[in-house]
Amino acid sequence: MLNLQQTAMSDNLARLCAIRAIVLASMALALGAAWTYAIELPYRPLSAILLLWCAIDALTWHRSRQAWPVTELEFFLHVLVDVAGLGLLLYFSGGATNPFISYFLVPLSLSAALLPWRYTWTLAALCIGLYSLLLLHYQPVGIFSLHAHGSPRFNPHFIGMWANFTLSALLITFFLVRMAQALREREQSLNRLREDDLRDEQIMAVATLAAGTAHELATPLSTMKILLEELGAQLPQDSELAADVGLLEAQVDSCRATLKKLVATADRNQSGQAGHCRASSYCRELIDNWRLLHPATQLDVQLDPALEQRVLEADPTLQQALINLLNNASEASPERIAVTIAASDGAIELEILDDGPGVPRDIAEQLGKPIIIASAGGLGIGLLLTHATLTRFGGSVTLYNRPQGGTRTVATLPAAAI
Repeated sequence: MLNLQQTAMSDNLARLCAIRAIVLASMALALGAAWTYAIELPYRPLSAILLLWCAIDALTWHRSRQAWPVTELEFFLHVLVDVAGLGLLLYFSGGATNPFISYFLVPLSLSAALLPWRYTWTLAALCIGLYSLLLLHYQPVGIFSLHAHGSPRFNPHFIGMWANFTLSALLITFFLVRMAQALREREQSLNRLREDDLRDEQIMAVATLAAGTAHELATPLSTMKILLEELGAQLPQDSELAADVGLLEAQVDSCRATLKKLVATADRNQSGQAGHCRASSYCRELIDNWRLLHPATQLDVQLDPALEQRVLEADPTLQQALINLLNNASEASPERIAVTIAASDGAIELEILDDGPGVPRDIAEQLGKPIIIASAGGLGIGLLLTHATLTRFGGSVTLYNRPQGGTRTVATLPAAAI
């Protein structure tokens, strides 16, 4: 499943590539300057590490542009690659005496700002451990060695650098992680409130428009019903045109029944009454109504026998929400879709499989937002209303891209809510 957090991680991975490029360019310039001034360094292993790191950075950039999302674990592994690469470079170029040793704080800061605390503490322990090893084990570089206070490996200056790095790493890890987490939680709460308000306003506008439209449709549908009956009576019963007229008449009847159901539901809501039925009957009625309006689409249905034991409230808004999902699947795959409705101890799950082009990335990034901009394949206001309805019942709707092509839509409803 694509979600907003994973999409943001893809962008953060691209930023990490940019940071790598800057650091690699700086290290390459430093290595070139050392070569120019004939400073003794193991140039072959250093050059090999830089080239390998550049290749990894190029592959990482290509990875960040791919459609599948970047998870937190994958981002953490990319940061570990940077730490390992820096440790190798420092080993061949003076270890803890190399001024680049403080760069360990950069990946640590990125992890503290973007990743959960468990990853950041793991990275902090690794950086401190590498710094400690590089304090004792490295290939010395004459330009970085200080012999004024005895052995370079136990020089008070280097020990002070190590203590400063350790303290800085611990402080960054502890405080930055807590501050970043608090800011993320607050921002997420504010975003949810704003999105809920905006979604409710949009749904109210749609509801008002729908009520007016339903009132205006009653008369045209009655007129169409009369004209279709007269036209059908004038045509031979076995003609192809008569069959088409019969189909139109059935669909007009379905529209009129839907309008009557809306009025009846409004009356029940005002009186505080609610209709109840078996889940199996509810699902069959839903499927039959949808088939009537989409006769050209082959619909393969599997109903769990356990639905016979479930009783639910026959809310028409819930039925319309599920029909919206079927409509979206039919628009993406007009020839055939498959539907499975199963019941478990805690929920009822509707699964829809289609053979369409899948969920575009721009649509996936909008799932859960108060406004969904439809693409050429639909998934606009219908998905918005479906998401709002299922959320009201404590459920959820999730769209997956199938490996073999197409979309897998899963709508889940808690049994207690319905």
